[in-house]
Amino acid sequence: MSLLVRSVRALAFVGVLLLLSQGIQSRAGTTGSIQGFVYDVNGHPIAAASVSVSAPVYSSHTVSGINGFYAVNGLPPDTYTITAAHTGFATTQYPGVTVTQDQTVRTDIRLLAEVKLLGKETIRGTTSIYQPRQTADAYTINSQSITNITGTPQNLSETAVLDALPGITTDVNGYPVIRAGAENDEGFQYDGVDATEPVSGQFINSLVLNGVSRLVLSTGGYDVTNGNTNSGVVNVVVKRGTYPGTGESTASINNPNFDHRLAFDFGQASPDNRFSYYFSFTGLRANVTYGDDKTFYSLAGGGLAYDPGNDLLTNVIYHFGGRQENELQYFADTGTNLFQLGYAQDPTILPYDSNNTLTRLLGGLGQFADPNAAVTDFAPLFPGQRTVLQNVGYPDHQTEDHNIEKINLKHQFSPSSFGEFRVTRTDSLVNFLFPWNGGALSGQFEFVHSSSRALAFDYTNQLNSQHDITLGGDTNYTLPDFAIYRPLLSIQTDPLECGELCGLLGLAGSLGNPNAPQGYVQGIAALDGSSATGLPLNTLPNPASLATDPLHRNDLYIKDDFTPADRLDITFGARWDQEVIDLPSNAAALNQYYTVDSSGLYHVLNGPTVSADVTRPSQVSPRLAIAYQAGARDALRFSFGKNIEFTPLSNIENTYAVNPRLVSCNMSSGCFTPLPGFGTTNHVTNLYQQILIDLNTNSFAQYTPVRPQRAINYDLSWNHDFGQGLAARITPYYRRGYDYVAFSTPLLFKLSDGTPVFGPGREENAGINFNTGVELSIQKSATFGLSGFLSATYDNTLANYDSDFFPSVNNAAIALNHLFHVSYVAPVVATAGLSFQSHHGFHASVTIPYESGYRYGVGKHTWVFGGPNGTTPEEVLNTDLASGVGNYYFTDPSNPGTVEHPNITGSIGTADGNDPGTLKGAPQAFLNVALSQDIGSGPNRMSLGLVANNLLGNYSINTPVDSGRYHNNGLGGYAPNSGISGLIGLEPYRYRNQPSYYLNEPVGGPRTYTLFVNIKY
Repeated sequence: MSLLVRSVRALAFVGVLLLLSQGIQSRAGTTGSIQGFVYDVNGHPIAAASVSVSAPVYSSHTVSGINGFYAVNGLPPDTYTITAAHTGFATTQYPGVTVTQDQTVRTDIRLLAEVKLLGKETIRGTTSIYQPRQTADAYTINSQSITNITGTPQNLSETAVLDALPGITTDVNGYPVIRAGAENDEGFQYDGVDATEPVSGQFINSLVLNGVSRLVLSTGGYDVTNGNTNSGVVNVVVKRGTYPGTGESTASINNPNFDHRLAFDFGQASPDNRFSYYFSFTGLRANVTYGDDKTFYSLAGGGLAYDPGNDLLTNVIYHFGGRQENELQYFADTGTNLFQLGYAQDPTILPYDSNNTLTRLLGGLGQFADPNAAVTDFAPLFPGQRTVLQNVGYPDHQTEDHNIEKINLKHQFSPSSFGEFRVTRTDSLVNFLFPWNGGALSGQFEFVHSSSRALAFDYTNQLNSQHDITLGGDTNYTLPDFAIYRPLLSIQTDPLECGELCGLLGLAGSLGNPNAPQGYVQGIAALDGSSATGLPLNTLPNPASLATDPLHRNDLYIKDDFTPADRLDITFGARWDQEVIDLPSNAAALNQYYTVDSSGLYHVLNGPTVSADVTRPSQVSPRLAIAYQAGARDALRFSFGKNIEFTPLSNIENTYAVNPRLVSCNMSSGCFTPLPGFGTTNHVTNLYQQILIDLNTNSFAQYTPVRPQRAINYDLSWNHDFGQGLAARITPYYRRGYDYVAFSTPLLFKLSDGTPVFGPGREENAGINFNTGVELSIQKSATFGLSGFLSATYDNTLANYDSDFFPSVNNAAIALNHLFHVSYVAPVVATAGLSFQSHHGFHASVTIPYESGYRYGVGKHTWVFGGPNGTTPEEVLNTDLASGVGNYYFTDPSNPGTVEHPNITGSIGTADGNDPGTLKGAPQAFLNVALSQDIGSGPNRMSLGLVANNLLGNYSINTPVDSGRYHNNGLGGYAPNSGISGLIGLEPYRYRNQPSYYLNEPVGGPRTYTLFVNIKY
């Protein structure tokens, strides 16, 4: 078939796919390629040479062009043998060419005229960090590398693997983030399917590493085939069945934890590889321990207690066509996990919040009525409750269930061009049920359910030896079902409905609606002795915020892998990303909230406009990456990327399910009493309208106009091959992030009487960050003998917020252009590993994770709005007058002074600097050792092993935490009751803490010993 005919067919195929697709989220590739030139011994190109590549999972064939160039695209990850032949030359083989996803392996072939020669060209596995032709910054891990890092075969912890890679810094809560980005700043791909969900922006499979063939971490200016993330992408491709069939099983037990794990897989193919299948299962049952497993510390009390889960994966492939070059794939992964909290706690004595003694005292009616009654008796019920005095009978816990499915059709137009069309489905259901949640007024639940359906295509064509073109697109439709609330906070989020009694109790922050009957809630009014006749509410309005509107995400991309010279590779491209959220057209009117002026008049104000840059944001993102082989052993690489991260839907939509029949409770019916200022400063005419503005003001606005988060990434690498399997890579990087979403209480304007209006707390695009750092990777690879690696990351991130998960900002600090060193990551993290493999099946490995210590501390200064009218941003001393909680200085109660001129009597006495986060936690290092011995030889064998984690018993925590029970004597020392909970006797599990402001109890991970048996069959 001529090149012209093939090109016409290819363009027709792409045109059909473009009609079927509207353009999803990010989509990482699942295939790689092999290319190079065929030469004779004198370096002359050989045209029409036959080149075949074969591996257990796939094979293909091509011929070299006039200039000797050949290319084979669309190869599933595996280790291939290249065979080249031409009349007059001896057939030559190059074994051991390892292909991984999203990467091209350059292998030049030399043919001899006389004797057969086994190729001597250097063949580097793609897990080697020396990749002179690789343009983007990427690190590849295979199953053996995972075993070396974690100590056990078929280990399910993706987090443990990621933590050992350059560019990954574990945040203060143990979540792996890329280059100190936000938690939702990274993408997760599972065999080409986006494994993040758009409601919360989190991964949907609990980072369970099941059936992995290759894991690739791409950071910074990564490929345009990936998108909707600002810092990087983790791309996992699963194994395929081969002929003859193979499988593996691993069982392990752990001490002192109750920790039982079982994993097994099996894959097989027909002799001609027309049909193959692979399945893999991993399961975990674990009770967690902390510290030395002998001494109990109160900081461990709320930690993870029980952690069971299962994950099952299936990968079925059918090949067809004249050379079986086309394939139809069905991939599925399903899993369920439980995370039960409350270490060393008995859930049978943990009451739900509304039946909590302290909660009932805080929300009691006291002098007004029956002392056994409480305002909280009229709050909404918690899921599973029938009455407020009922305990729900289960501990705080989180469940995670997911399903990922893909049908993928790949058509090979020629050895160097192919197209793919995919239909994918993901379902994620995460439930947070925290009926206790640590104590008074804190019971919370959250349901995060998203169901996504997507269509996607891509097309790749190696046009010639210089240009390899890829274009593609995705469209994704997601139907969310999200709900979150703390029922008992209705007494604070519904002050207008709770009325005068809540105000008198100090629970609402105001006296509610002073013109209304004495309490809208029927039960409260009845307890107070007033008539309940005609009152419209039996309970306080439900403050649950919901997100249920569907959203669409689309993208299109095109790139060219350009090779203008033998040692120079350039990848440049652009992608277009778009999100469409189906919000109502009157969203701004539905965001009305209120404020009260100095005369007691209620002003009802419209929320900010929800414009198209919120409901239909889009961006064209150019990306460029260059690799230059400076010499036989040196390579330089540069990348640039413009990125966009669509903010989670829960940041934008928080609607309320208020009973629409309450519209009839209005002024004309006599049911509703207007707010002061009616007709001039407000026009609230019915109870339905009042409830909405109450919730908009004191909880969340229903529609928050936040735009996507955006970033610009740069990095530069020097890569050197020392020989003998030793290589190194050093990569300085920079990222500027802007429009990051953070929670704030912004100063909007002043009323005519001078009252400052700080509109309701909400998310806004107030966050910025400047991220600089260096990645270092050193690797020594050997089949037998010693191998090892060192991965290290130095990160220096400045931002005007200080959390990677739903952060908040200080608006006065923003107004003063003040930035902070973020404290959620340690400045330096590293992992060193050394492994030994003998010819007789003995394996030993040592890994040493290290972190330099996290920043912490409240800081001696803070930022407030002060001045005559309370609208001038100021930097002041961090006293109890300025912050109330988390303050460094204490003032004289009888003569406190002012925020700008406080009368200070003492401080917490620590070595804080002016900014928060100027103290440094102690460095931490851990020693993990694994030993195993093979029993038998060949492909069918058994291994017995022992793994010791935290062998030196380092139980320290990564950073000290603030104590909520610290009490200062006003003179810089501890008060006698410092460290004592005022809740002792009122709530279970209240222990005395250390008296200091910062708690540093040794409740880190315990020393554990794991015995495992692994069988390969």
